[in-house]
This record gives sequence, structure tokens and C-alpha cells, in this order.
Amino acid sequence: MTSLIILMIASAHAGDCANTTASSNADLSSVIAAGMHAFSEMEDALLTSALADAPTFLACLGEPIEPRVAAAYFRLQAIEAFMADDLWLARRTFLAAHRLDPAFELPTSIVPPGHALREPWNSSLLLEIPNGQRVDSAEGDAYVDGSSVGLHAPNLPMILQVVVEGEITGTQYIPPRPDAREEEVSDG
Repeated sequence: MTSLIILMIASAHAGDCANTTASSNADLSSVIAAGMHAFSEMEDALLTSALADAPTFLACLGEPIEPRVAAAYFRLQAIEAFMADDLWLARRTFLAAHRLDPAFELPTSIVPPGHALREPWNSSLLLEIPNGQRVDSAEGDAYVDGSSVGLHAPNLPMILQVVVEGEITGTQYIPPRPDAREEEVSDG
């Protein structure tokens, strides 16, 4: 049986978006590509900048996120988790990306063979994609990872957008439930 999750979100980073033009999927993709390139070139300052800018571009997205862009965003977040030595989160975030873009292969130009990031990437491909639960919002229609179906697996991150009368009123990256890590460890 599918559970009902009711989420209420206000426009994430609304203050950051108030005086700016809404961003597009192309804008967000450019920031993500810059972050991936910075990672591959070991340009710490540029990577730090992309990791700081991507959430604002996401929060200010003026259109539904495309699933391929959501997958790319998850891959950048997985790199951030990897850099913070959180391999569990890196694997889960890569799995969320793989769920949306199963044909994507991690380019060797970004992550060469033998690089430590390959472990969470490869192990994420072996994880089972969990069943989703319906996500609803009291504020409007809930879009999860670019889909109006609104299904989300609680032990994976998601990008939630709330749409009211055709207008996006909020976009937010939501990490896996905090207790998901403990549940997975206790399950064996």
C-alpha cells in the first residue's frame, strides 16, 4: 500500500530569488556542468562556487525541472557528499540520479578509472530502486524530480516543486529521511 506524505513548502531561498530573474533548466545545467568540470580539473574554488550556486539556481527555477537536469543535480550533490566523506549519502544520491537517467555513464574525463568516487557510483548501480510513495502538498500540485506523478522513495533525495495554477511557487532539494541511514544499517 502506498503511503501518503503531505509536505508543505514555501519558496525555498525566496529571499535569494526575490530580486533575480527566474532561472531555467539551461541555467541550472550550466552551473552543474561547471561544477563537474571543476571537479575533474581539481579546481577547488570553482567547485566550491558551483556547489554554492547550484541550490540557488534550483530554488529560483522558473519552470518544471527536467528529469535529466534533476539527475545531473543529484550527481553534483553526490560529489559534494563524497567530498564530505559521506559515502552512504553519495551512493543514495547517485541512485536517485540513476533512477532518472539509467543510461548515463560516469565519464572517465570527469572521474577516471580507479578514482575513489567510482566506488559509490558503482555500488549505487547495485542497489535496488525502492518503491515510491505518493507526495502531496497542501499548497498545490507536487512535482517530484520533474514528474507530476509525484512518487518518491523516502530513503532517496528528491527535488520537490509545488505548482499552483500553473506557476511554480517553490522548488526544494530534500535529502533522504534522517532515519533512513539507521534503518538500512539495522536491516543488515
